[in-house]
Amino acid sequence: MIFDEVAEAKKILLNKDLEYFDLGKMTILAKYFYYAGKTTREVKQAMIDFCNSQNRIKYDDGDEAVLLGAIKNSKKYKIRFPKTCVVTQAELDEIATIGDFKTERVFFVMICLAKYFMETNTAKNPKEQVDDNLIFWKTTSELFRTARYSENFFNRNMILGVIERMGYIETRPNRERTKNHINIKTYYKNSEPVIFFDNPESVYKLYKSYKDGKIMNCEVCGNSTTKNSNRQSMCEKCWKEKEREIRVSINKKYYDKNKIKTV
Repeated sequence: MIFDEVAEAKKILLNKDLEYFDLGKMTILAKYFYYAGKTTREVKQAMIDFCNSQNRIKYDDGDEAVLLGAIKNSKKYKIRFPKTCVVTQAELDEIATIGDFKTERVFFVMICLAKYFMETNTAKNPKEQVDDNLIFWKTTSELFRTARYSENFFNRNMILGVIERMGYIETRPNRERTKNHINIKTYYKNSEPVIFFDNPESVYKLYKSYKDGKIMNCEVCGNSTTKNSNRQSMCEKCWKEKEREIRVSINKKYYDKNKIKTV
């Protein structure tokens, strides 16, 4: 799952060792080029230039179908930006009633993923929902991978079955009965916001921190993180950025000081 497609597009552009032109990667690139203000003709040419910049393979006529498919997809969906989402106190209280840490964490991650993809919906013509529902559309393998649990299909269904029997989720098929989605009933958006996140990649850590009473919000970005000491006030990402700024400032002062001496 890609949570920040702008960052992913920049990462793809730096990769010169692709072994084949993947539709998923090409779609993200097409969306990124449209986001940069290019016309459809310019988008296609930029993608061809990227393909021809590869070390292992080059663009040929057989790859045109992939590029056209990517451009077609990118006309339906915008590029995904990170957005801060919250888990509320009422939701956390209901999760805690499950009474098993693994099942609780899986459910917590499910709620985080459902909220994130709802808030960052990239469809240019999103479907209107009659009811105010929280829906999980991803696969159970993606859910458990994000929750950092390795379970087979049978065990995944057993764990989700516990949550469903408690009445907190309901599995429903689409109209064509070709794919299931999960309707999450543990959804109390007007309750007190407790946990803030803009990247579901590491939310599995936040649930343990919350259970251990070690959750805190970063004074810079506002996102929740694990509190490791009483002096901590930032998340790891913001602290690293602060350290970088301090190093740049020290280096600049050192450079200016020595520059004055040599004049």
